[in-house]
Formats: sequence, structure tokens, C-alpha cells
Amino acid sequence: MASALYERNENEIERRREMLRNQVHERMADAIAQIQDLDCECRAKWAGWIEGQSDARIQLLQQANETLVDFIQGTYARVVTDLKRDIRIFTGTNALLFLLLLVIAFAKPQATVQLFVPGLLLAAATLICSYFYIFEQNWLLTIIYSDYLGIAYLGYLSLVFALLCDIVLNRARVTTEIVNLVLNAIGKAATAVPC
Repeated sequence: MASALYERNENEIERRREMLRNQVHERMADAIAQIQDLDCECRAKWAGWIEGQSDARIQLLQQANETLVDFIQGTYARVVTDLKRDIRIFTGTNALLFLLLLVIAFAKPQATVQLFVPGLLLAAATLICSYFYIFEQNWLLTIIYSDYLGIAYLGYLSLVFALLCDIVLNRARVTTEIVNLVLNAIGKAATAVPC
């Protein structure tokens, strides 16, 4: 819409300049001169007035275009800032949780089985959210409504963080129960014990 308005203003500027080039004000002065004396001062006055009005209109249209350019650039800068923030939230939280998972794996080597649950959830979250973020998102609506994924993704990753806290602080009791439920569902081939 801003582009169409900008183009319309540019066309109007060009049209008015063309009118000046075609000496519209002189044609009007000639018409007035037919009614009045050719040596009358009003002829110069009318010509100056018409030219002044055309110049004023051109200046107004140019100012409107400058305002549109400022608006477009400001909006673009806001969108870029929002997208950068969203991507930083996504990559930062993933990096932090993967690093935390690695540290816990070295700190609690007996919790290998329990670490599969948050590890699989984190890997699945990263892959699925990356796919939906890049390919399934309506980017036009996202940009218009500033409806980015970052904060909701933090909410989901809090579940993974809670499981990691369970492993570190609660000796993986909750995570062990989840692992045992999955193992029972597939035929109870093994049993996990809290670490």
C-alpha cells in the first residue's frame, strides 16, 4: 500500500512538472489577456501565482514520499530486530540446554538411560520447531502481527529443563518412571533405576 502511494505521488510530481514544462500558466495568462489588456500587470501576477502553487504541490508530494520512505525503513528495522531476537532466543536456548545436557552426562554417568528422555525431547524440539519455523510459518502474518515463536519455544523447553533438574537434583526419579513406563509399553525388556 505504501509502495502504491509512493508511486502515485511520484507520478503526480512528474505530471505537475510536465504541466510546468508545457507552460500551462502561460496559456492561462493568454486566455486572461484576451479579456484584459496585454500590458496589464495581472498577467505576471497570475503566472507567478500558478507557478507558486505547482511548486508548493510538488514540495508537499516530495515530503509525503520522504515520510513514506522513513516509515518503510523504520518498519523494516523493527522487523529485522524482532527476527534477530527470535532467532537468538531459539539458538541460545538450544545451545544452553545441549550444553547442560552434556555437562550432566559427564557429571552423572550413571544416568545415561534417564538422559535419553530430555535428550530425545530436546533433539525432537529442535528439529520439529526448526522445520515449522522455516517452512510452515506464514511469514507475512508473522511479520504483520509480530507473532514470533521464541517465547512459546522457551515454554516448551522448560519441560526439558525440568527433566534435567530432576536428573541432577532428584536422582532422576521422575525421569526413571517415564523410562520404565516406556520400557513396560514395549515389553519390559529392561528396567531403569534411579541414580
